[in-house]
Amino acid sequence: MFYLEPDQYQPTHVGDPISTVPPHLINFSWPAYEAQVLSGLVPDLKSAVNRLTKKLSTRRVHSTRVNLRRWQAVGQIVANDDWKLAEYQKLDESLNKLRKSLGRLRDSEILLELADDLKLPRKLIRRWKAERKEFLKKVDKCLAKAEPMPQLKSFERLIRKREKQLLIQEDLSQFGYVSAFHHLEPLLERMERQTHDLEPKALSPEQLHQLRIMIKNWRYFLTEFYGLTNLQLVRAQQVLGKLHDLDRLLEVLKESGDFSMLDNQKLEQIKTRRKDLLEEFDQFRQSLPYGLRPSITSYVEATGA
Repeated sequence: MFYLEPDQYQPTHVGDPISTVPPHLINFSWPAYEAQVLSGLVPDLKSAVNRLTKKLSTRRVHSTRVNLRRWQAVGQIVANDDWKLAEYQKLDESLNKLRKSLGRLRDSEILLELADDLKLPRKLIRRWKAERKEFLKKVDKCLAKAEPMPQLKSFERLIRKREKQLLIQEDLSQFGYVSAFHHLEPLLERMERQTHDLEPKALSPEQLHQLRIMIKNWRYFLTEFYGLTNLQLVRAQQVLGKLHDLDRLLEVLKESGDFSMLDNQKLEQIKTRRKDLLEEFDQFRQSLPYGLRPSITSYVEATGA
């Protein structure tokens, strides 16, 4: 693995030496590797949605949301390929609706957690608890209406069929294939460049929220396609997420006309907490892992090959 300082951002172009790249990224054609990634993701997503359908719990909601984020990260890439099939489009639409519904439920839970932590008025907490119940009902309706389980099973069969049709060749050039590495590298470079360009400008709540989304997409891209989990990106996403939660709390209170419920002491408490989070993020925001790539060494360590 290697890192670049933020002021020395230089993307690794396709023509650069690739002798340190794990062989599975070079020897696999992109269509074959793409199918392999999907074949690992869909069963996990199917299992999470199945458990959620049986019982709505905080843990199961979290598990499903994580797998839906994985699907979203992969979907952003595969949507540009030849997956314009009815099965894929229908499934993607259903999962997107479920993701939004669960997101609204999770937002309401975060508001309640913050309200309890900040000891906001009981009247406000009771109202938000009632709203949470409504969001739970909407998730139930979404699961019943979208019916993602049959679609996931159908898509899983489609992937198996596709995998059987794809031959993984050692010498890709004679077949005109693009390797997984050569397909993914420009996409990763673009993610890094966009994050690198936004980072110094991200000061407002809206900009910091957008930066969090970029970092989240970058993180999941590395995990799903390169098999890398970077704790710096994980922590950056977490800190920016907590920052967004505080900003969202203030926004909700203003929109509902309840901002006056925050006395000066609570406002100062939120201000201090927000300042601490910004300072924590500032410690590593300029040293995000631009240029992080898997190497033969890291691949061997991870797989034991």
